[in-house]
Amino acid sequence: MKKVLPAIVLILIIANPATVAAGSSNDFVSTASLFTIGIGARPLAMGNAFVGLADDGNALLYNPAGLAFLEEPGFSSFYTNQFGTLHYGSLSATIPKGGLTYLQLSTATLTEKDLYGNSTGEFSHISRGLLGAYGTKVGDHLSVALQGKAYHVNSSSTAMGYSLTPALLYKLEPFQFGAVFKNLLGSDITYKDDHTEPWQREVTIGIAYSTERLKLDLDVDALFTERGIDPEVARIGVEGTVFQYLSLRAGVTSKLQSSIGLGVDLKNWQLDYSCQVHNELPSSHRVSLTARFGEDSIPNLEELKEKFRDFISRAVEN
Repeated sequence: MKKVLPAIVLILIIANPATVAAGSSNDFVSTASLFTIGIGARPLAMGNAFVGLADDGNALLYNPAGLAFLEEPGFSSFYTNQFGTLHYGSLSATIPKGGLTYLQLSTATLTEKDLYGNSTGEFSHISRGLLGAYGTKVGDHLSVALQGKAYHVNSSSTAMGYSLTPALLYKLEPFQFGAVFKNLLGSDITYKDDHTEPWQREVTIGIAYSTERLKLDLDVDALFTERGIDPEVARIGVEGTVFQYLSLRAGVTSKLQSSIGLGVDLKNWQLDYSCQVHNELPSSHRVSLTARFGEDSIPNLEELKEKFRDFISRAVEN
């Protein structure tokens, strides 16, 4: 406990909104950015630094090689009102070694204007994504995986595209190393008018330190360009278990974007919350609910009461 709290306090100070002096979100600057926003409030609270950790169902998006180490199936739902204007959510189902998730980003009806500001009509934007992955162990410490994406957008024009992402995860407790080669293979995103856009190809390397009480993750993104590999952004996230059922999280990126959050874990049910702070845009609040279907998945009422009393007693003692 004495080792966990100082680390949490330090990262919370670093990630405090007052330190955000520059930079704004780049969530929507890449092709098929639907897949770059993230799923699950837990990794989002850690600044999207999760490639090296990848220790729950969120690995389906961040590093599918982590699915090979899952021990029980689960189902999760996620929602955020991005920047106060966009509705984004996902539904995910995972089993040991595999998983599937559906993502959707939508807007209300928008007014289309010409160069002079005159209204020329109305339209809405909906983009959908389907993501599936399978991972398997190679020995006791290494796992490899392949992730597939299907993308569809319906706006003033429609488009579709597909991609494949290989990944790996190596565990040598308490350290973990992950690598994801995003959209390494695939077909260009093709619009109805035959206009095409390539997938953004990049590699993410993650290094994590994981114990029962404290988890740290450092991820670095780099783009594949015609000039070679260009570093893009670094992210660091931390999670500390303060009490048996309560975890605090925070994250910050090299672009000085910060996030904080918490999670409550009651047996096979987990509720997570995160808040991402932006310099110029409204903060984004995210909530996700996860159910894990192992043995004795549904806690009875007496167990919940006992856990609540234990939580209160621990809080008073500390």
